Amino acid sequence: MINVSKGFSLISSKLELHGIGKKISIIVPAFNEAPCLEKNIMAIREAIQRITRSYEIILAEDGSTDGTDIVSKKLAVENPWIIHSHFAERLGKGGALKRAFRVSSGELIIFMDADIATSLNCLPQMIGEIERGYDMAIGSRRIRGSKSKRSPSRTLLSWIYNLFVRILFGTGVYDHQCGFKAFRRNMVESVIDDVQSNSFIFDTEFIVIAKNLGFSIKEFPVIWAEPESRLSKVQLLRDGFRMGLQLLKLRANIWKH
Repeated sequence: MINVSKGFSLISSKLELHGIGKKISIIVPAFNEAPCLEKNIMAIREAIQRITRSYEIILAEDGSTDGTDIVSKKLAVENPWIIHSHFAERLGKGGALKRAFRVSSGELIIFMDADIATSLNCLPQMIGEIERGYDMAIGSRRIRGSKSKRSPSRTLLSWIYNLFVRILFGTGVYDHQCGFKAFRRNMVESVIDDVQSNSFIFDTEFIVIAKNLGFSIKEFPVIWAEPESRLSKVQLLRDGFRMGLQLLKLRANIWKH
């Protein structure tokens, strides 16, 4: 059963950016992020407060085993601008995000990784792309102007994955999986029910469907550094095969529907 807890009220004030609406919702998937969660959420709050006072931060926490659920609940009780979207079993990134999207109330919806691998200095540019009229803004580690620090094996695997996606689906996007994206609410409402994946491929499927529906997408360069928690050894053959299989399954599902 899903459990959503929040503080007594949400901060509300007039959003200075034109055309976005009253509130920005920031969704942070939180699976086993207990050691760094509180510190990083406060950093996100500091960054968004430079832009608007009308916001909410939703902790999409599911199936954690390290006390992330306890930390998330505590943060929600102590801070009126935090919502804790909890599910006892592991849903996967996509499943947690879907539930959080439905809990959100902002006209602009953002999701970002809990480890803040993407510099928060990129946040104003991402919101600015939506302000300029795009339906979706995608942080990219693979286009001109970006700065990315990651292991060679992960760099190669990412390059192969994104090339394969462009060949199969013709998205024109160079980084489908960066955990730093923003959406207009009407776009999310139009796309989310058609996204079937709950796994790592969620981002890619969302982009493919959005493109097919004619929504405008802007890819912009970000500053990104691989956190120590992600420095586990990548097995190119195993992980590449798994990703390729997921993409072929997605291609088949799209043909079917």
